[in-house]
Amino acid sequence: MKNRYEQEKAALDLPQQSETAKITKSTQLLTEALTQQATLRRQATTETLGLIDQETQARKDAAARHKARPGKSAAPTCSGSRTTSSPPSASP
Repeated sequence: MKNRYEQEKAALDLPQQSETAKITKSTQLLTEALTQQATLRRQATTETLGLIDQETQARKDAAARHKARPGKSAAPTCSGSRTTSSPPSASP
């Protein structure tokens, strides 16, 4: 009788062990996926910051070249005062 009990208990434990193994494997795969996602995001952030630095440097270089041109004035500025002429008035 005890032998039969042990066999049935072992048979019941197998599905539970199998389920535990599935959960363990699933957790491991999820952890690996999240680690890979974090790595890819870190790489994308690093590349984005590098591109921003390159763009900033390119703008600084362009501004320095523009400023260094002899005989060229800086970008036109708006003085804020405009002269407007009124239309000629009609004579009666």
